[in-house]
Amino acid sequence: MTDIGEAVSVAVPPQESDDTHDELELEITDILDADGTSIMDGANDFDPRQSAMIGDTRTKIQYEVRNQSVLVFVTIEATTQPARDYYRNSDVRFFIDLVDPGSHEIEWDGRGVLDRRLVIEGDYSVKITGLCPVCATEVEQSKTFHVRKPFAHCFGGIYDGVPTPSGGAHRGDYTGRANSAKTGLESLSDNSGFESLEFNTETGASALVKMHEDSAVFFWGGHGGPGLISFPTPGLMTALVSSDAVKANFSGFVAAQNCATVSGLPDNALEDVFLIVLCGCETAQAPANALALPQALVAKGADIVVGFDDSVYTVSANNWTRRFFIYLKRGMGVRDAVRRANRRESNATYKARLDTYRIVTGPGTTENAKLTPARHGRKNS
Repeated sequence: MTDIGEAVSVAVPPQESDDTHDELELEITDILDADGTSIMDGANDFDPRQSAMIGDTRTKIQYEVRNQSVLVFVTIEATTQPARDYYRNSDVRFFIDLVDPGSHEIEWDGRGVLDRRLVIEGDYSVKITGLCPVCATEVEQSKTFHVRKPFAHCFGGIYDGVPTPSGGAHRGDYTGRANSAKTGLESLSDNSGFESLEFNTETGASALVKMHEDSAVFFWGGHGGPGLISFPTPGLMTALVSSDAVKANFSGFVAAQNCATVSGLPDNALEDVFLIVLCGCETAQAPANALALPQALVAKGADIVVGFDDSVYTVSANNWTRRFFIYLKRGMGVRDAVRRANRRESNATYKARLDTYRIVTGPGTTENAKLTPARHGRKNS
């Protein structure tokens, strides 16, 4: 990163006393997301997950230079907490160029320079500084934009009386479990909460699309098994599947219901998903030499996936969910929040099953990474 002082020492030539030059003028004319929608000065919120970059089109900062060539510096920085703390009071982006008079634009992918993560929720300032290469006269103009909260999707996996993969009619408060996650995600203590949405009747395919396109955090609670979690709709049961991990006695169910498979996602499709929690039976289990569902999700780019090797009881899973998100809200890392929630279970049998948890992580992420502030996942490039 070149600072303004360094640039001036190189760019400003020796001057004769009678040098004259035009008056410097500079103006930010617009800030457009990849859809072409203006986000400048609160015209619309900026959704970096959906509209920072679409295909080859990126967010654009447009500006105009008048009268003379000028050195242009563009900084993008967070102006509200906790984003300021998250970026440690440093600029998110920095540009420098020598430009001629006229209209110009700078393309941006909505990510920070160093960590390559999408910018988190908050207010941001775009400041363009123009520096005269002759006399070092400086002018600047600032505009603002607001980054909306990221999405989290919370699913209740099954309803009373809806057949499970094994053909039973188990009952449980899975909607309540999803609501606990939803409430916890919305109310993070550092005010960086998620726009948490609950979809209780989605199919596995549509849930996978939401995870792929929208989710920074994805929570599911309900009936599962090795390699699959269930998403019922009236008269239909579908699932999210890691195909090679599904038990033989479930294979007919999976094939018959046209379940959505994680292997069908493009490479790195989940690179902006930070945390996936699969709170149900055997969600982390797989036969020997098979890819378990958490491993399959991480292989597609997710940062952290939590699942369980053993069956877990509904009551303990409901309580675990509520406690887990309370601890995340208090600023604990994922691993510490899992362990603390497990320790709070007083029934020894229930606790033993919760203790079969498994946390799978992708490159550059630790098991004990923190959810606060709310953020999107890694970027590999």
